[in-house]
Amino acid sequence: MQRLRHAARATAVVLALYSPSPAGSAVVPRKLGPNINTDAREIGVAASPDGRFLYITREDEPLTPAEAAAAAKARPKPKETCTELRDLEKLMPGSMPADLLERCASTGIETPKSAPSAPQPRQTPQRIFVAERSRNGEWGLAQPLGLQSKGSQSTSIVTVLPDNNMLAVLGDFPERSTDCERVPGRKPKPGVRCAPYWLAQRRGSGWALPRRLDIAFATQATRTTAALLPNLQAMLLDMKRDGGRGGRDLYYAAATGETSFAAPINLGSQINTPANEAAPSLAADGKTLYFASDRAGGTGGYDLYVTRRLDDSWQNWSTPRNLGAGINTVRDEASITLDASGQFAYLISTDPTSREDIFEFALPPELRPERVAFVFGTVRDPTGKAVPAGISYERLADGRFSGRAGADLQTGDYQIALPVGIHYGFRATATGYAAVADRIDLRAASVDARYRRDLLLVPLEAGRAIRLNNLFFDVNAAELLPESKSELDRLVALLGENARLRIRIEAHTDAVGSDSVNLALSSARAAAVSRFLAAARVDPSRVESRGFGETAPASSNDTEAGRALNRRVEFRVLSL
Repeated sequence: MQRLRHAARATAVVLALYSPSPAGSAVVPRKLGPNINTDAREIGVAASPDGRFLYITREDEPLTPAEAAAAAKARPKPKETCTELRDLEKLMPGSMPADLLERCASTGIETPKSAPSAPQPRQTPQRIFVAERSRNGEWGLAQPLGLQSKGSQSTSIVTVLPDNNMLAVLGDFPERSTDCERVPGRKPKPGVRCAPYWLAQRRGSGWALPRRLDIAFATQATRTTAALLPNLQAMLLDMKRDGGRGGRDLYYAAATGETSFAAPINLGSQINTPANEAAPSLAADGKTLYFASDRAGGTGGYDLYVTRRLDDSWQNWSTPRNLGAGINTVRDEASITLDASGQFAYLISTDPTSREDIFEFALPPELRPERVAFVFGTVRDPTGKAVPAGISYERLADGRFSGRAGADLQTGDYQIALPVGIHYGFRATATGYAAVADRIDLRAASVDARYRRDLLLVPLEAGRAIRLNNLFFDVNAAELLPESKSELDRLVALLGENARLRIRIEAHTDAVGSDSVNLALSSARAAAVSRFLAAARVDPSRVESRGFGETAPASSNDTEAGRALNRRVEFRVLSL
């Protein structure tokens, strides 16, 4: 987890660059140096939620030698001319196809030997660069990301997910969708344009081939922007569509799978106006939305605004607030990105002496999102081997699914950003493994706190015991508490996915109290889990239960930490 070790120190150093502004005074963004801003156009920027990386979209940046070579290799070769065919036939009689030579002879036309080639691909496309913040708080030199799509076609950054392992990008990759609205037999309306969004996942020092985000995206506007929510549960887009408020409006599209989304829904009149609303960016708290608009009452062209989601409907928002002088100017401020803490924000603007450049500033406290904390670690199997896995998390109080993230496909490293004030359960999942869930109580967590939690994935094999960490009982009681439901539902799902799987529920206690009481308590707890499974229509012949009391400790009973490990419920695989 090298990516996290100096994040806190770098944050502290950079904060020192910004002295608090007196109440009511304008924020003064700081233009970043030549490691970030170049003679090219910096037209897009996205900060990683932990503040460690800055992803930049540049245009008009000369290709590196390696990129130029790749573009040349992908460039279509010009067709051979009649002159070239005849010359080759003279050098190697009989080597050229007779029908081609006859066709050239019949036309009587000699084409120039240096015939015009096919249209050349653009040599300065939009490309993604990434810079890392050093321990002293300064940004290192931005390097090409290495995620370029076909030859030299354009690729631009959309969203950096909190795990630092997944990126949403706009580009042109081998897999394509040819339909806009996914309505069989219906062609898109004239002037409607589709934009391909993709999800890329880190694989060690490189990136796996991106997966297309399947969304019913269609807009009549010449430009569009989008953002993938930090928890991967929706996309926000700006589009100009029939039935909108006027110009470009902001829309919400709920996820229906890992890479699929429902039809977009307009965010409503509390955000959208007859003017244009664009460049949505939802903070890691899942509530605070930043966007650009050229509505009346601003300071120039496009200004930046903030609003907060007031419930789960995506239709109820606080009144949008202009980010104010200093951030907004007489020029266009077309987008904003910030880290998960909200302490640092980045925007692209112009001044009389430059093209588009990136500026950094400290966001005033009243404009920041709600606090989040980071949970990070590595996903491994019992042998210590890293496992590429998906990470899911939920609220334990009501079992509500809260989001997901991805582990590095090579190293198994993961990171999630969770709004504080909630008790969470989280787990890793991978094909052929049983997830061992963990939990973390963030009801009293501090802002930007970091917690390490390595996750275990256990292969499904006969004889293997797998711990159910998120089962809850009152002290000396065997009744399952409501917070246990999500863990039990996953066990039901596992049994449903593996029709031949037979298990034994095994409950254990610590050594406090008498042997007989502990044995009876553990037996009752194991039986309670079996009854839940039976009520969920799991065939009782597939489930056994047994209590072991204090006879099979997992750790020492001499410490509270050891006793906590001994108080457990597991399921053992009997057969597959």
